[in-house]
Amino acid sequence: MGDFFLSIFCPTMGAILATVMFGAPILDLRRALIQGKLGDLNPFPWAMMTGNCLGWVVYGYYQGHDPFIVAGNLPGLVLSLWLNSGAAKLQYQEQKELQRLQQQRQREAWDASAPVDDDDDDENQNDNSSSGSRTGNNINNNTNIYHPEHMVTVPQERALLRVLCFWSAVILWAGWVDTNNAAATVGFVVNLNLIFFYGAPLQTMRHVVATHNSASIHRPTLYMSWSNTSFWLLYGLAKWDAVIMIPNVTGLTLGLAQGVLCWYYPSTTTAAPGASHGSGGNAQHHPLPLQDVEE
Repeated sequence: MGDFFLSIFCPTMGAILATVMFGAPILDLRRALIQGKLGDLNPFPWAMMTGNCLGWVVYGYYQGHDPFIVAGNLPGLVLSLWLNSGAAKLQYQEQKELQRLQQQRQREAWDASAPVDDDDDDENQNDNSSSGSRTGNNINNNTNIYHPEHMVTVPQERALLRVLCFWSAVILWAGWVDTNNAAATVGFVVNLNLIFFYGAPLQTMRHVVATHNSASIHRPTLYMSWSNTSFWLLYGLAKWDAVIMIPNVTGLTLGLAQGVLCWYYPSTTTAAPGASHGSGGNAQHHPLPLQDVEE
């Protein structure tokens, strides 16, 4: 019975909860796509989510073809591709809008500096032309945000491509060069990948302490994260696999720390669903998107 609970039940529940938590940003991105702008969403963690899930799927393959690790991360890998694609579409749209605004302002600056056919107002014409030229220069200097190269690859695409190239190199190294230590190599790198995820709960905790208000901690996500990390931690203990245990111990510790903050700093406002973070990243889970309010 004990073996069934630790070796079957715990990882099965962990895989289910991980899939649910991977889907946490779906509504936020759907809302952003309908509105046509990212708003406060920071999609960078979604690129890291792709690397995280890809790394764990590969680790599950090398670590005795573990079906639970693969099942707990494969849905997240597929979902992360959609999240990155949606963010890239919105960033491309923002670049197109910046392009349109810059061209419009340049036309306005050109019209303001155009000569006026009035022989009696030559002096005013020169003054206006100088003023218009200065205005045009200021506009060109202040709106140097859009660049044609940004239309080729937007920031989200560049981040995702870097992550995929990095993991391609790791997988090739583990599969062809260091074949005897493939699982250890991939496990070490995937835990390094989680460092980027731990920034989310730490930023949330800093914001709570600074405002004395825990409204930015999404309680349902926090409770789910406790369960998720606990299940995977028990599974890691059953297999005595440090690669699984270490990140989940860290994630559970960060989650419990946020629970203490929720008790010490009660929520004074109602947080919008999906607009705040749960507990930290762990072996099978990534935090919700960062938002500007926490920076």
